[in-house]
Amino acid sequence: MTGRNNGLSIVSYVPHGSVPDTRGFAPSLVAYNLMRNFSRISSITICGLEAATEAYEVNPEIGPIYRIGEGKIYRRLFRKITKLDPYPLHARAANIVRKISPDIFHAHQLEFPVNDFLRRLGRRIPVVVHAHVIDRTFSLKNGSADLYVAVSEYVRDELADKGYPEDIIDVVRNGVETNLFRPALPNEKPDIQKHLNIPADAFVISFVGRMQEAKGFHIFLGAAEILLSKYPGLYVLAAGPEPDDARRDKSYGTSCNTRMKLRTKYGKRYREFPSLPHNELAELFKATDVALLPSFADAQGMVMIESMSSGCITVSSNLGGIKESISHGSTGFLLNKPDNIEESVHLIEEIIDHPGRYESIKGKARQFIVDNFDWKISASKMEKLYFGLFNNLRKE
Repeated sequence: MTGRNNGLSIVSYVPHGSVPDTRGFAPSLVAYNLMRNFSRISSITICGLEAATEAYEVNPEIGPIYRIGEGKIYRRLFRKITKLDPYPLHARAANIVRKISPDIFHAHQLEFPVNDFLRRLGRRIPVVVHAHVIDRTFSLKNGSADLYVAVSEYVRDELADKGYPEDIIDVVRNGVETNLFRPALPNEKPDIQKHLNIPADAFVISFVGRMQEAKGFHIFLGAAEILLSKYPGLYVLAAGPEPDDARRDKSYGTSCNTRMKLRTKYGKRYREFPSLPHNELAELFKATDVALLPSFADAQGMVMIESMSSGCITVSSNLGGIKESISHGSTGFLLNKPDNIEESVHLIEEIIDHPGRYESIKGKARQFIVDNFDWKISASKMEKLYFGLFNNLRKE
């Protein structure tokens, strides 16, 4: 244990991602940033092995990290073919927990099998389950956690509708590294634009996220095609992975054709980047005037709040947890029909044609995120929930 201020010790468990993050996986990012901002909590991490070379290490920011994984043959035989997993990841986690005896176990996995984990552990320990998505109904077989953490009020309400015990659901919002994601200083922007091959007087629209239908990438591309044809000084940037399942999207063929057309017709005025490390992503946002993020599926939307923290005019969707982060017309804009390309185009045309009218939105967005979404705020609330949970259970 790190023994930070003699507070509680917690295990943060991320079975399907690596900590620190290696691929933009939200549970990994959230677990890491909460832990590195705790002031009274000692943290131990159990996570996926993924591309890491060390099964155990001590991270200077978050403490010990145990990495667990399955070989390709094991995964294929016991999880894909027979579906009879004799030694599941939560059982491996239980063996580690038994040795280190933390005060609280925090699983970043909604479907975490609480009952089987406690049975294998052989003793009682408070269990927290973090809901990053809402793709599971409550299961008596899995058992109930002592606390469910939702990343937005939207997720909290959806969990209650799906049968999770409403009285033990609380909200801890995902946060932002506001010192990293910040507006460019006047002397910074020219160098950033030069590095990205963007003229100093260009207007820049960006998309960040998975390049697939659920994130509205096809809508972004359709809007970009129209706007690039109308505005010679417009530059368009897109950054993020193209997941394998994107090929199953109905819009995939059209999106591929549009991407090819944009690259051929507009050259360096349309550019794509793979998933970027956070420091490079922060630079991209500093060069961005409008972030167009017409997502169709976001429990909260981390990219949206990173964009707002960077001082961009953020255009996203009036759905899910996104609308809890953006006040329409004040700190950004919300699309009522994100699948309507014309709505995005009309809004962005208005911003390009009358930039002075919307300049104040950048500062308001930045201040709102600093005041409400800095990771220190989220970590502080999470600490209070840990101590409340631990003290209440100790009284029983």
